[in-house]
Amino acid sequence: MNLSDFSISCCNRCQYECFNTPKSCPLPDDLRTVYEKLTLSDGLLCAVPTYGGHANGLYRAFMERMQMMNPEFQQKHFIKKLKGLIIIGNLRAGGDRALQEVTSDFSAQLPKPEFLLLSADEFGRRALDGDLTESSAVKSRLDSLITTILS
Repeated sequence: MNLSDFSISCCNRCQYECFNTPKSCPLPDDLRTVYEKLTLSDGLLCAVPTYGGHANGLYRAFMERMQMMNPEFQQKHFIKKLKGLIIIGNLRAGGDRALQEVTSDFSAQLPKPEFLLLSADEFGRRALDGDLTESSAVKSRLDSLITTILS
């Protein structure tokens, strides 16, 4: 599943209906469909691109809106299933700051998901070219992440 295939709005201009009645968010978007897909998944591995040295807006909107789901849903269908996060961003462009932002979202979670920062610069590539996964070193790092997650 790719979140960019769905319309997900950020929280805004509401009366906190989601806190008063769970699942009552008034925003008309695809988030409920995403939640349904989460319930059907066996595990989650998320890739988070960075823009301007921060986790991208779609990731932020998704995490922000997760608050509309009750804690039991969050634990059972997201936190428990989330096995890893891959943050894609160059260090000189704030990739480390984005990694810190994302890891802080899971600071209270046990066990913690695995985290991997992939910086195109580190592999002699340009982030804008979109060819990072063509590097054998990147493939090796991803294989190691998967091995760790599955063990």
